[in-house]
Amino acid sequence: MRKTAILLGSLAVLFALDYTITAQDSTPAKSSVIAPGAELKLLAEAFSFTEGPAADKKGNVYFTDQPNDKIYIFSTDGKLSVFLEGGERSNGLYFDANGDLLACADLYNRLVSFDMNGKMTVLIDSYKAKLLNAPNDLWRDLKGGIYFTDPFYKRDYWNRGPSEQDGQHVYYLKPDRKTLIRVTEDLEQPNGIIGTHDGKLLYVADIKAWKTYVYNINDNGTLSNKKLFCETGSDGMTIDDKGNVYLTGKGVPVFNPAGEQIDHIDVNEGWTANITFGGPEFDTLFITASDSLYAVKSKNKGVTWTKPTAKSVVAPGAKVEKLSGGFVFTEGPAADAKGNVYFTDIPNNRIHVFSTDGKLSTFRENSRGANGLYFDPDGNLLACEGGGRQLVSIDPKGNVTILADNYKDKKLNSLNDLWRAPNGGIYLTDPRYGRSRDNMEQDGEHVYYLPPGGGELIRVVDDMVRPNGLIGTADGKLLYIADHGDSKTWACKVNPDGTLSDKKLFANEGSDGMTIDNEGNIYLTTDAVKVYNAKGQKIETIKIPERPSNVCFGGPDNKTLFITARTSLYSLDMRTKGL
Repeated sequence: MRKTAILLGSLAVLFALDYTITAQDSTPAKSSVIAPGAELKLLAEAFSFTEGPAADKKGNVYFTDQPNDKIYIFSTDGKLSVFLEGGERSNGLYFDANGDLLACADLYNRLVSFDMNGKMTVLIDSYKAKLLNAPNDLWRDLKGGIYFTDPFYKRDYWNRGPSEQDGQHVYYLKPDRKTLIRVTEDLEQPNGIIGTHDGKLLYVADIKAWKTYVYNINDNGTLSNKKLFCETGSDGMTIDDKGNVYLTGKGVPVFNPAGEQIDHIDVNEGWTANITFGGPEFDTLFITASDSLYAVKSKNKGVTWTKPTAKSVVAPGAKVEKLSGGFVFTEGPAADAKGNVYFTDIPNNRIHVFSTDGKLSTFRENSRGANGLYFDPDGNLLACEGGGRQLVSIDPKGNVTILADNYKDKKLNSLNDLWRAPNGGIYLTDPRYGRSRDNMEQDGEHVYYLPPGGGELIRVVDDMVRPNGLIGTADGKLLYIADHGDSKTWACKVNPDGTLSDKKLFANEGSDGMTIDNEGNIYLTTDAVKVYNAKGQKIETIKIPERPSNVCFGGPDNKTLFITARTSLYSLDMRTKGL
């Protein structure tokens, strides 16, 4: 194995105010884009072929060594590390607004995303039921849609036949991450791609024709008004905050927004593959070139990230606080009218209360495996008894009434979570976890509705793998359901009779329990508490010391988020409120 050489001695100088450093390659003294006195610096070498640099919101730069199937990180403190081995020979990279790494995965010719734990999600691999050629480079717009180029470079590691598409084109994956449209059909071999910060223009390099074009971006994602931008093609490319476009190939030619070349950054390598802005201030150009990574300080800044304008859902300065521990598995938090929070310890068959004065007590012993909880307006605690396979109502004195225990005279699986609608109807998820499936009487794992006043259960969802968490909006018009078995969360329209319709994908991850705040944000529980706005855009991630299982709002002012997480109960002061 070849050892990667890392040259870090002067990196601190690169990010400091004094840019006078000795370099291998230099740019003209009166450069239009390079900071005064700055010179190109070799950061690391002895890779096989570097590509796809992209900076996260802190300015750390991720890049690929495609032949060796590795994705590296060059951090803002000058450290090189491996982010992922076995990244499907990724090429172009870009970060989405949630902090996930988007990648053109060349091995299986598809577009994927990686979370920061390296978990991969396939976004798209075909167009009109035919395999894509091999997505090469990409750019994410502010709506969350993704433009990508799809040339065809035959690889010796592919186990596939010839191209199934009728050419080499550019595509747009709409923000729903399901709808793929073709936006160009007249390029020979599109490669590099970048858009303007306002989302109005898209630059696409046709590397075979050795030209770069600029398009207007229409509201629906299509492109129009194609114009020749410059008589120079490119591999990867980027743009700065002045609108200057940086191409690659033989060094880095730089063009102003009018298509006039204003600079050239010499790179002493056979091929310059790609370029991005990074570093703490996003004013450093990182260049992948053949087997090396270079950087140079710039006068300008990149525009990869948009600083969020929305306020955090968390109260300023608030930190996650552990309230109590020593349980086995906590679940099902629900607040009563005063803000006291009830939660379950399933294996120990108990329901506990954490009161607004900070005291912990036991509300009920022998809770029959109670899981999800919810209060009705009369102060009765509704509980999904997983062990008892029934829904019960427990009045303040502890008297228990069974509300539902079967569907069409067959026992339920193991009721898990519930939501009481404004009209008094109750929605229930009924998966089967942990115990033998031999005694399952139902034909699958479904969602049910108990009409106001009781009666027979109505099955309202029968096409999920393993429904788990659910929550509805304050007006009772939408119901969110997490399919834990399929790692997806769906939004459904609630009809007047309690049935559901117009099922739409809300988030590309599932959840255990979930809740909603007064702004319509949805809180999912996975490896952290993930917060999505009503449009299905992830806006925040709240890390908990233990893996969370469920959440609810509570406390005297309903502005505290309570989180059950494995052996403990946690809380966090919030800016937003519960419903």
